[in-house]
Amino acid sequence: MQQQNSQGLSAEIDRRIELRHAVERDCRITTAALPAGGINGITTNVSRSGMLVRFPGLAASKLLPSVGQEACIQVDLPASMNHTPRSLECSASVVRTVQRESDPPSLAFEIHRMKILDRGPARPSAGRKQGGELVQ
Repeated sequence: MQQQNSQGLSAEIDRRIELRHAVERDCRITTAALPAGGINGITTNVSRSGMLVRFPGLAASKLLPSVGQEACIQVDLPASMNHTPRSLECSASVVRTVQRESDPPSLAFEIHRMKILDRGPARPSAGRKQGGELVQ
């Protein structure tokens, strides 16, 4: 939604209700439409009710889910040598796409549900090295 300011310029209305935290963590997005394994990304900011994920290495947003589509987001949590690696699994829907010429494509998600899962043995960091690539 846009609103005109006092100078007649359009400005987007910020409808966020939760405090956002700048959190950069590797993540994987899966949907029914994406190939098995999903697509790698990196979180930009996270709140209790939403998340912004960018997809470095992905030139266009053609492979990304569209607005309204349901998705599962698995965010890798920081690992510890003494504990099993874990991830934050979020059930979400796409609410906005961001495509700027100078930046990789991004998706904004509304989070419906989240839970912590064990991810088993440690695995290499996916998003920073292969951002936007499909995971096999």
